[in-house]
Amino acid sequence: MKTIQKIKITNPIVEMEGDDLSKILSEKIKTQLLDPHLSLPLLTFDLSLASRVSTSDLVTKTAILALKQHSVGIKGPTKMPQRSVCAGSSFKDSVYFRDSVDPMGEIFNRRDVIGSDRSCGEGKIDFIKNPDVMIRGHVGGSVFTEFFSFLKGKKSIILGSLASGDEYGAVETYIPYPGKLDLIYTSENGQKIIKELNVFDSVGGVGLATFNANDSAKAFAHSCFRLALKRSYPVYFSTKNPSLPDYDGKLRKIFDEVYITYAEAFDRAGLSYSHKPTGSMMAFALNCDGGFIWATNSYDGDLALQVLGSGFGCLGTTIRVLIADDDKTLQVEPAHGTFRENYVDHLMGKETTTNPIAYVLSWCKALRHRAKLDDNPKLSVFCDLLEETCNEAVANGFVPNDLVLALDGGSRQGLSTDDFIQELQQILKHKVLLAFDKKSSL
Repeated sequence: MKTIQKIKITNPIVEMEGDDLSKILSEKIKTQLLDPHLSLPLLTFDLSLASRVSTSDLVTKTAILALKQHSVGIKGPTKMPQRSVCAGSSFKDSVYFRDSVDPMGEIFNRRDVIGSDRSCGEGKIDFIKNPDVMIRGHVGGSVFTEFFSFLKGKKSIILGSLASGDEYGAVETYIPYPGKLDLIYTSENGQKIIKELNVFDSVGGVGLATFNANDSAKAFAHSCFRLALKRSYPVYFSTKNPSLPDYDGKLRKIFDEVYITYAEAFDRAGLSYSHKPTGSMMAFALNCDGGFIWATNSYDGDLALQVLGSGFGCLGTTIRVLIADDDKTLQVEPAHGTFRENYVDHLMGKETTTNPIAYVLSWCKALRHRAKLDDNPKLSVFCDLLEETCNEAVANGFVPNDLVLALDGGSRQGLSTDDFIQELQQILKHKVLLAFDKKSSL
């Protein structure tokens, strides 16, 4: 049988393995869809919870440095410790951070890994920080979540939010005693602005402080408008402006000011930019045919992710992309979770019906960015074929269970994970042979 030489990729992709079934899904995709066609250099880091704990999160730090060096990364979904697990215990003795010199301390301070002590049952643990928060905090930029719809007549919705600030940069505290909680700003010359948040009685409570930086908000706005012109999508920006006139009002003002730079280009492309209250925007997104960018803050973006994932399509076909302000560093991951329940079935030897499309599209996005940075036209063609393969499989009725529910309400049985990947493998193999036999001059 005729074969095509593997496509050579010069520079590596940083692979950050996730937890539970996500790691297994990625291995199946690499083995059956990528390895037969690509000479793929990987720098692999195990970001499972066990690995992050056992290395005191140095594995996450090292992965971030590799991502910033090589510019392209793919990350699997990861999990965090649950309160029910940690009562009265500690995952790892944190003496390392307190009594030793962190070899990366100049780049990552202690707050990246250990926050303030959290109440955890009757005991205390040192909180292990979410790796997504760490990555976004040090790469910066914007996060774009794309909901791929396989329904006829519907286009993707791209949800954009800041990669830093909001809850990703929030500081929270437990208030155990009566007292007053203030928000204090101290200028470089020592002047202070003090805002009283609350006076607590004997019961106490909790406190939370968030922020956004003007420079980050401006860069986010530029990223949204650039992406809109690239995809030919209008931009909607949503805030809770009436409730937060200073916080959200400032973000809206920045977006409006940045848009002036792009107004002529939007007019030429027949595109628009407008603001909607968050509640109205949510209702609009659930009752439309897609084809737009929705920009919002991080908290509302995370909420919209869950709502749109179930109301517009399914999380199994949704990917999340972190893109730095320089448009060079990119990290992509599936927007779904670790499939813990399906992982238990897998360990018991049962067949799983987990949807791998988001992981396939994540690999495709990372590879496409690698091809762009390296000027690798063959790899770009392969990415086109991989996307076409997913579309063709679904169009021909070969779909996983959750997509069956989204497409026709679950009136038929979906394919198992293995059967679906095998179907993709056969379609892709045929496409690659046909395309590269004709494009041997690439």
